[in-house]
Amino acid sequence: MVALMKKFILSVSFSFLFLLSVFGVSAAQPEDETRAMTAQSNIWSSFDTDPVTGGYVYPDECGGMYIDESDFYLVVTLATDSEVFKNQIRELSKDADIVKFESVKYSYTQLSEVLTEIQNSIDTYNFSVAMAGIQEKTNSVQVNVHGGDIDIATEFLRGKYGDMVTLHSGEYEFVDEEEIGSLSPLAFLGDTDPMVFYINFGVLGALLIASIIALITAPKKSSAPAYAGKSGQKANPPRKSTRGHKNTSHRFDANQR
Repeated sequence: MVALMKKFILSVSFSFLFLLSVFGVSAAQPEDETRAMTAQSNIWSSFDTDPVTGGYVYPDECGGMYIDESDFYLVVTLATDSEVFKNQIRELSKDADIVKFESVKYSYTQLSEVLTEIQNSIDTYNFSVAMAGIQEKTNSVQVNVHGGDIDIATEFLRGKYGDMVTLHSGEYEFVDEEEIGSLSPLAFLGDTDPMVFYINFGVLGALLIASIIALITAPKKSSAPAYAGKSGQKANPPRKSTRGHKNTSHRFDANQR
């Protein structure tokens, strides 16, 4: 009898484990980016900000963060695989089930240093850079250049920074700063032609005067109270209670790595 009970218990246990493996015990897959965006914002709020750029200062272990478009999970990339850091990120996200981890080659700090060098050297290049920025999904600095300059740019930037840089080519329009500065604040009135300028100015003036007269002569309406009691008497607006509120925010602690 005892042996039969043991076999029964073993059979139930294996069946239960099989069901867990098939159906899983984790939270349901997210339907959109809402949870991932909230978790990302929670993590960012724990990081310090750079006083110069205003951007977030990522920990050395981190290569960046991005939302996986295929399943709407938040992917935190790791330049250094650390269980302590992973646990910190899970706690800071306030939604550990939405966070996934991925190993990468470079930290966000390393990529930031390369981006700063490129931005500071743009005027010295013999190719035209339209835009440069960090792509956390590819763990690289993406540089966009004009199509005709792609070969020269690739040879130079890849030769200096290797796979820390990815390049894209295209046709990008630039606005001349001197041309912007030469525009008159009244250019929209047509001040290149005196007659057009005075006609447009007169029309705008007439519209302005008509609007002022309409506001002055408009009948005044009595306004009802914003909040009213049951008898129609004015009541106090509802107030939010702040009693018992506690500050539960956390900061990333680099000393706990």
